[in-house]
Amino acid sequence: AELELCPFIKVKRFKFEKKIKDPFTVEWLDTFCAHASPRLKGLAIFMFVTGARVSEALRVQWDDLDLRAQTVMIRKTKISEGRQAHIPIQLLVALANLPKVHGRPVFFYRTRNDCYRVWDTVVRRAGIKRMTFHSGRHGFATKALRSGIDPKTGAWLGGWKNIRHFMETYAHAIQDITLNEKILGAPVAQNEIEV
Repeated sequence: AELELCPFIKVKRFKFEKKIKDPFTVEWLDTFCAHASPRLKGLAIFMFVTGARVSEALRVQWDDLDLRAQTVMIRKTKISEGRQAHIPIQLLVALANLPKVHGRPVFFYRTRNDCYRVWDTVVRRAGIKRMTFHSGRHGFATKALRSGIDPKTGAWLGGWKNIRHFMETYAHAIQDITLNEKILGAPVAQNEIEV
């Protein structure tokens, strides 16, 4: 078709319902971490503050960490050979308290299924809504935007190659119609006015 030897093929797209994943929130993460082992706590915080996928987080080796510089190299991501991420203080403390076992990744689990099983057990024990590992990536994007980080920087920090994908898939809106009060600088919570 590009050589103009035949017409372009047209395929009609089919409709599908896009399932929206709930993002981690700081409150959800705090409750989860209060019931998790140090390793699982570190993993959850890691995914939330770096935007890493679970597969990327589970591949992190001790040599990838520079705790003094507060950096981690996240290798072999879905879209690149790797990226460097900053380690905030909460994650630094969680990582510093993990036992270092030579030859094993930082967040070692025998199989990914073991990790899923332990994750779900902690969710049940904590009595919180079930979130997947990938909800941490959604949480990163949403929290970054709500914290005032611009979309382009947020996408870069979390390792997204495409800002459009970052905004359409991972950023979640605050569904509160009164937020337009902020446009004119008025406080969002207003006292009721008697008429």
